[in-house]
Amino acid sequence: MGSERTHWRGPLLALGIVFGDIGTSPLYALDALARGKPINETLVLGGLSLIFWTITLIVSLKYVILVMRADNQGEGGIFALYSLLRHYAPWIVPLVITDAAMAFSDSIFTPAISVSSAIEGLELHIPTLQTVPIVISILILLFLVQQFGTEWVGGFFGPVMLLWFVFIGGIGGWRLWEAPQVIAAVNPWYALKLLQTYPEAVFLLGAIFLTVTGVEALYADMGHVGRSSIRIAWLFVKPALLLSYFGQGAWMLTYRQGKILGESEKPFFAMLPEGWLFIGVGISTAATIIASQALITGAYTIFSEANRLGFWPRMRVLYPATTRSQMYVPFINWTLLALVLLVVITMQRSSAMEAAYGLSINISLIITSILLTIFFWWRLPALRSLSPLIPLVFLPVEVFFLYSNLHKVPEGGWIALVLGGSVAMIMGIWVWGERVKRRFSDFVELQPYIQRLLALSGEEHLPYFATHLVCLTTSPSPMKIEHRLVYVLLQRQPKRARTYWFIHVAVSEAPYEATYSLHTYIPGKLYRVVFHLGFKLQPRVGLLLRQVVESLAQKGEIDLLSPYERLRQYGQTGDFRFLIVRRVVNWDGRFSARERLALQLYQLLDKLSLPVENAYGLEVAALSQEQVPLTTPQIPAELRLRPRNEQKEERKESIFEEKPI
Repeated sequence: MGSERTHWRGPLLALGIVFGDIGTSPLYALDALARGKPINETLVLGGLSLIFWTITLIVSLKYVILVMRADNQGEGGIFALYSLLRHYAPWIVPLVITDAAMAFSDSIFTPAISVSSAIEGLELHIPTLQTVPIVISILILLFLVQQFGTEWVGGFFGPVMLLWFVFIGGIGGWRLWEAPQVIAAVNPWYALKLLQTYPEAVFLLGAIFLTVTGVEALYADMGHVGRSSIRIAWLFVKPALLLSYFGQGAWMLTYRQGKILGESEKPFFAMLPEGWLFIGVGISTAATIIASQALITGAYTIFSEANRLGFWPRMRVLYPATTRSQMYVPFINWTLLALVLLVVITMQRSSAMEAAYGLSINISLIITSILLTIFFWWRLPALRSLSPLIPLVFLPVEVFFLYSNLHKVPEGGWIALVLGGSVAMIMGIWVWGERVKRRFSDFVELQPYIQRLLALSGEEHLPYFATHLVCLTTSPSPMKIEHRLVYVLLQRQPKRARTYWFIHVAVSEAPYEATYSLHTYIPGKLYRVVFHLGFKLQPRVGLLLRQVVESLAQKGEIDLLSPYERLRQYGQTGDFRFLIVRRVVNWDGRFSARERLALQLYQLLDKLSLPVENAYGLEVAALSQEQVPLTTPQIPAELRLRPRNEQKEERKESIFEEKPI
């Protein structure tokens, strides 16, 4: 019985987390296709045929069967894929940045267009209703509750979305019964006929593409519910979606053939039975809120992972719920709310938002096809033969969709590109600056300094700087250390400690790995600890080090008591002090013009980002910070000094002395 509950719980959870965005597309997709055109059989059957084959090709074949094979220990998403491929194809960084930026752009438009579409259904009965204030109120409330965690309502997401899909499938099936001839649209001939009949048919594909917006959630949210749960749920979701689309098509052919739909006459709401409008608006509003919640959570995840992998500046990540997947990123939350409200206030109606919607996801789909090709080639040798087929089958279709979506750029699509481009620019600047800093790394061999540190530890004439001095290092090798760290420890106010700890945090490919490795240079005196943390985990160094220290203390390898005898007799423990040595940008002639620009922009972002101590969970720890220049500046020729010839200078000066009259 327990296994049976687990079997059904996964797909139910997937309905609430994964399928909210793509599941609410019936609210506006066919409306976008038919708006402003006389309803006829060619338009309806051709549109339904394109919808059927687009969903089958992109969602069922590409994502459900192929993309979801590219899991990183069960996790999905662009950064999980990057973690798998970065050692094989380091050149994919610009593609990863673009994909992540476009996903953020989608997070802005999905809540706006989904909630607006649901509320606009009320206009059928209340034509003068002002929907914008209602939409704004719902969105503000949705973003406000994020700081308290959504775990308490998360259990309702699955059942509500189950009710939603049963509702849209049932209503669609009922209308389909009235005009079963629309089932013929599964024949691709109708799609070709539409493309041949309408001169602007290539641009109609932009409306067809709206039916697969949200497909990227199948891969991005795979780690939350599991691959098999998503695949099982899709077997229920796809028929429900198709029944809704085909039911809307049947209603248009039965009741609106030869007519043009009114501005407030959305097929989804217009086909509802008499008296069901308010029920339909209520259920669709709940579904769009759940879809928006999934996009908001997805945005948190994207930027948290980007931060851990070095694609985004440091920022605060909070966990208001009891589960690690329930995170809250204040900066992203309020930025997203401001942008969503800006879209709603400036565009007013969902029909205007459709012009900007879909373009960013189209770009993401193309990038995913490229990365999937690389994945099958390098990571799945047994299926390497499929690698050339992926770009041959999917890229032409997705590029054709992109061409059809380009007409949206002057109509509002430029907004999505500007917003996504801004995020991509920030990511690019941060990555660029980090690379320039790494080029001027100052690692030296640690071995010559070990005895000096031991001597400093035993120097009785010098007071203890700390009992345990914990130094953060970026060196990936136990045999190397930053010269700046050695300089601060031994030369700039020598820092005596009984035990020195060098701590390095390594980002692991495994999303939730939490392991450590210990390198003992001198027992009880000098250690190096490397924490291997998955890219989904936050590095709370103080809590991590405490576990290592307790383990060594239990073995009797280190002494935790104070080094001062009069305190030891009372069992007083020694203190731990953390040391962070930061390299600040200085202006050196060795920097090229491009490197100087990169460092200037990087320094600006660094000042605006979360302090280093907060990023490592050390905001309440005993902490010392010191700064050193990024490089040791070379002396320019005009500043090179030479000894002054005093006698020669005196003779020159005497020439200009005033002579007495």
